[in-house]
Amino acid sequence: MGRPLTDDRAAAIATLHAQVADRLAAHVYRLRQAKGWSQEEAAWHAARGVRFYQRVEAADAINATLNTVARLALGFGVDVVDLLAATPPPPARRPRGRAAAPAGPRRDGAGVRRR
Repeated sequence: MGRPLTDDRAAAIATLHAQVADRLAAHVYRLRQAKGWSQEEAAWHAARGVRFYQRVEAADAINATLNTVARLALGFGVDVVDLLAATPPPPARRPRGRAAAPAGPRRDGAGVRRR
């Protein structure tokens, strides 16, 4: 059995737990916004329930297991350490600019071979 918890140690653990929950909440919220997902979509990508995901994002008395954090990381396409880091993870990349034009002749006729 481990060392018994003193009041000071219990308070330190509670503070650390709150800090980690706040970091996780901030990171998943920012990543979800960057991807343009609803909470339902984010929960689906993480294979978790919507209510649980909402509690994670709100840092609302959650006790997320390592398995849950791994599912969130996988769903967002980031490393687990990025979700728990003190600094924000790199932004999720969204495609920028216009989509590539379909192959074929241009509308102005340029590039079309004539006989």
